[in-house]
Amino acid sequence: MPVIDKSSIWLDKLTRRIESLDDWAQRTIFFGRSIFGIAPEEATTCFSTIVANAFHLRENRFVITSNTAFLSIAKDHWPKEHRTHTREAAAAQGDKLTLLFLVQPASVGFEDDDSEVPNYGSERPLTLGERKALASTPARRVVEMAMLDPHPAVAIKLLWNPKLTEDDVVRIAARRMSPSAVLAHIAFNTKWRMRRRVVFALVNNPGLPSSIGVSLIPGLTASDAVQVAADNRLPGEIRECAAALLEV
Repeated sequence: MPVIDKSSIWLDKLTRRIESLDDWAQRTIFFGRSIFGIAPEEATTCFSTIVANAFHLRENRFVITSNTAFLSIAKDHWPKEHRTHTREAAAAQGDKLTLLFLVQPASVGFEDDDSEVPNYGSERPLTLGERKALASTPARRVVEMAMLDPHPAVAIKLLWNPKLTEDDVVRIAARRMSPSAVLAHIAFNTKWRMRRRVVFALVNNPGLPSSIGVSLIPGLTASDAVQVAADNRLPGEIRECAAALLEV
């Protein structure tokens, strides 16, 4: 009689259910509650499988679930104590992927940046509220000005502007002068963190905290991961995670 792998059955139901949900907030809450309901020994296997399948299979449900898992960690929907026990189980089982990828991402702040605020064409310096409002307008010239604004609150508004293109976001993500908080908000934005070119630009930007960059690596292609793993200019955590996925 064939042996039924309960973890595989649980994971199949989880990924299909998460894919069926349209709202990312619902997805992250559902994931957190679901994985909290299984033993850490099972959680480590399921988590590493999600990460590996998102990278290697590129199947939509695993890509969505992988991103959901990392967003759930960032929002603490997956309780910290359970994550700690899952890492302990991973260490005992020699689960390298869970040990590398199950990390707490750096907090994303809203602090002001020392960089110069772009001239929006006003005769006086604009308030933060005015700049946030402008970042939501469809005027292309204003969008290009907002792309240079160093304040993360402006970036949040801009990232949902329908006139902002993928090329625009890649430019911001690749710019070495972009503040870390702005890069982090791009990384956590559910519209843009699924775009391969955006992910590649962010992972290759030293300004993005490594603990956040790790969550993006399953979204790379194999050829992208090879480049990242071989680039000695990048943080060791980033290169190690890319190499680990290539070895699975």
